[in-house]
Amino acid sequence: MLKTKFIISLFTIFLILGYNLNVSAFVDQINCQSLENDLEKDLNILYGQHIFTIYAIETVSCFNLYHVIPLIYEDQVPLFLRLGEETTANIVSYKIEDDTNEPNKIINLTIGQMNKGHKAKIHIEYWVLIRNKDFKDLPEYSDMPKKEDLPLDTKIFLDSTEPVQSENIFIKIKAKKLLRDADNNLIKYSENVVKFSHLNRRIRSPLGFELGFLLISSSLPNILYRLNPEKYSYLDKLLFNLYFISQDIELENLNIVIRQGMLNDALSAYFFGGHCVGASNLVAALLRANEVPTKQLIVNSDKKSKTTAAVIHYICEYYCPDYGWVRTDSRFFNYIVPISYNESIVLKVIYPEEEDLAGSGMKGKGGMVPFYWFSDDNMSIGGIIERCWNEKIITVNKNISNNVLELTRDIWELFSNYLGKDLGYEKNKNFENATEFLQEAIKFFKESDFDGFFSNLNSTYNELLKI
Repeated sequence: MLKTKFIISLFTIFLILGYNLNVSAFVDQINCQSLENDLEKDLNILYGQHIFTIYAIETVSCFNLYHVIPLIYEDQVPLFLRLGEETTANIVSYKIEDDTNEPNKIINLTIGQMNKGHKAKIHIEYWVLIRNKDFKDLPEYSDMPKKEDLPLDTKIFLDSTEPVQSENIFIKIKAKKLLRDADNNLIKYSENVVKFSHLNRRIRSPLGFELGFLLISSSLPNILYRLNPEKYSYLDKLLFNLYFISQDIELENLNIVIRQGMLNDALSAYFFGGHCVGASNLVAALLRANEVPTKQLIVNSDKKSKTTAAVIHYICEYYCPDYGWVRTDSRFFNYIVPISYNESIVLKVIYPEEEDLAGSGMKGKGGMVPFYWFSDDNMSIGGIIERCWNEKIITVNKNISNNVLELTRDIWELFSNYLGKDLGYEKNKNFENATEFLQEAIKFFKESDFDGFFSNLNSTYNELLKI
């Protein structure tokens, strides 16, 4: 009997030891895989530009134009910004300033007198360093968040606002159905929401009643303009008060008129399709309706081409507990959940208070948080060209990428503070030297010379420290 108990005890100990060894081996294997995945990171430099024509409705003596610019956000850091060679406006001065909410930044351009009917161009271009996040480590399943368990800084992105009507009965009913189809899985629910917004936009926008009692679709002016361009000026006057912004995009000598109309709040987008603004508001509303914190971003998206022009884009990020913010994009031709960091340059994080100021329906700006504004109402934008593309990708060790991002943040804080200022002869020379080193750094990166890139970053920083 004692012998039997002894054998059973030995066998039990053997099983436990064996189990622990197997578990340890398994954990070690997982840790090695995680370590291997973390060892290398993709660094990207993305280029972006905004070329827009400003138009004087009446003679204006002096005025300011404010425009959003790339910000330090997540693993994105601006490298360099300047006024491009296509600028013809009389720029008196310019500087980078804080926007209303951190971490947003704007460029403030002071422009000299423009006479009634005159036009001028402004060209802003920049290069941005981004450590890519492709969300391959996003779990396939995550429980829906509970409001009481959410981090405090995420809860403001639960608010129901003028254009993000998450408390509206139609929005709530649709949100419940999409959640039911996702079996209470946040990951699947977010996919359902973004897919619905995309399909809803494709189905309803071409039919759609955009603006007013009979509500003319934004595609109608495009068609009429192409069929009869000589009458466009009359059509423009006829429809001027029905639209928030008119954007002329020059693409291979073809002028395409894009109308970014009103009715871009979530509820209007639900019924009438809307533009990317409406699609973004709708995604935010459907996610917030089920207590998923969702923020909206204004971005310049990578067009995968140096000749393709488009307009500023609006996308969303939702909060996944125990993971973080997950970026999504509901486009007209497709939808991406999640979308990688290196697909766009973030220009602004939209806060609920700014959403409220954007209005809804035919009120305010119809749900669109502006990406530019003038100090004088007699100034207008006559045309916009937006471009963005990925200049180069270099894969480096994670620790090295951490060092590069930290150094770039330090450089940008100094560079953006001095840009556009008269620092005196000696310090101006230091700033010019820093600018040259920074441009050389970008050149080396594009040539896949990481050592040359990093060396010139250090030289840039040393020059800026002398100011």
